[in-house]
Amino acid sequence: MHSRLVPTILLIAMSACTGSKFRQDASAPVDTSSTRPNLYADLAFGAGTYAADIKGAEDGDTDGGYFRFRTEYVGDAAFGGGFSLEGAASDDDLFEEVGSLDAQAATSDLFLYFIGVPTESHNFRLPVRVGPYFHNVNFDEDSNLSEIDWSGFGFRAEVEPEYWIFQEPAFSFGLIGDLSLGAHLTSIDATILGASDDFDGNGYTFGAGLGVQALFSNHILTKLGYVYRATTEDESDDNGFISIRENDTSFSGIAFQVGVRF
Repeated sequence: MHSRLVPTILLIAMSACTGSKFRQDASAPVDTSSTRPNLYADLAFGAGTYAADIKGAEDGDTDGGYFRFRTEYVGDAAFGGGFSLEGAASDDDLFEEVGSLDAQAATSDLFLYFIGVPTESHNFRLPVRVGPYFHNVNFDEDSNLSEIDWSGFGFRAEVEPEYWIFQEPAFSFGLIGDLSLGAHLTSIDATILGASDDFDGNGYTFGAGLGVQALFSNHILTKLGYVYRATTEDESDDNGFISIRENDTSFSGIAFQVGVRF
C-alpha cells in the first residue's frame, strides 16, 4: 500500500511544481524591446496657405505646398540618428494684393539629428530629436530683377509624442503631435533691381502639428493632420548704411504622410 502511495505522491508533487513554474513564467513581464521597430522612413505632402510679411514693406498670402522626407534608425537602447528634408513654397501671386505680379517664396531645411526615446510604453511613445540644421528662405520677383536668399545654419530641438488609442496586430489607431524650435545664423545674398550685395543676420524657426495616425500590420504607417511651420529672419546688420528688413514666413495646412517601420 505504502509502496504504491509514494510514487503517486511524487507524481502529484512534480505535477504541481511544473504547473507552478508554468504559471510563474506566464505571469513574468515580457521584454518587448526586441520587437520594437528600429528603422523608420516616411514621406509627407500637404496643401494650405503660405504667408510672408516683410516688416514695413510688402505682405501677403497665397496657396502653398508642403513636403517632407524623413528617415531614422533607433537602436534597442532607444537611441539613434536620422535626417529630415522639409520644405514649403508659395504660388507666384504672393504679393499680388500690393501690386507685385510675380513674387513667390520658398522655405526649406535639412535637419541632421540624434534621436532618443526617453519614454515608451504599450500605448505612448515620446521621440526627442536634437541636432544641427541648414535653413533657407528665398524671395524671388522676376519683374523687377529682385531676389533675396537667406541661408542659415543653427541648432534645433523637436519632440513628437504619439498616443495609441486602439492597438491590434492588423490595425492600430492613435493621435500624434509635434513641436520644434530652432535658432540659426544667416548669410543673406540680396539682389535688388539688378544690384547685388551680401549681409549677415540671424533667425528662428517654429513648428507644430497635430493629427491622427493609423498603423497597418505593424509596418505601414499613415498620418493625416494639421501642419504649421514658421520662420523669422531678423533685420540684417548694416552694410554701407543698407540693411535687409525683418521678415516672417509661414505655412499652415493639411498634410498626408505614408511611411514604413521595421
